[in-house]
Amino acid sequence: YTHNGERVGTFDGHMGAVNALAVNQDTTRLLSAASDSCCILWGAQDGKELFRFPHEVAVKYVDFARGDQLSLHVTGMM
Repeated sequence: YTHNGERVGTFDGHMGAVNALAVNQDTTRLLSAASDSCCILWGAQDGKELFRFPHEVAVKYVDFARGDQLSLHVTGMM
């Protein structure tokens, strides 16, 4: 909870530091970007992994787009 900092659950799945999070418009899905070179789509209510997007390098940023139909994954590659 943001008002008191109490942890109400965990999302286990990444093997590296989580760099960014994004929640969709109706708060049913969560995207996480991590240093383990993947982005994960989660069910926000139950914490279940719905899909894993593998990348070749660390993912630095994620967000939802086009009314939550697409997602943006930004990596550290230049």
